Amino acid sequence: YRGLCVLSAFLGALLSLDVLMELSALFNALMVLPNLAAVLLLSKVVVEETDKYLWHGDIEADSGEHLPEYDTRTGRLKPPKD
Repeated sequence: YRGLCVLSAFLGALLSLDVLMELSALFNALMVLPNLAAVLLLSKVVVEETDKYLWHGDIEADSGEHLPEYDTRTGRLKPPKD
């Protein structure tokens, strides 16, 4: 990783501004790929949770997970109850 950073700094000093701007646009566009993969992999989970919330009215149903309560007076989360 360090080598990549040093190489990037070295190339940044040698290349023209137009080439650097094109490279930055390319790398920004390539960041779409991992995000797209995550969206596709999690789409089933999102559909299930949305269905559970919208049609069953309970976002915590079957998950066993309880969300912490928010104390509006102090602006902090309440400690979990045992």
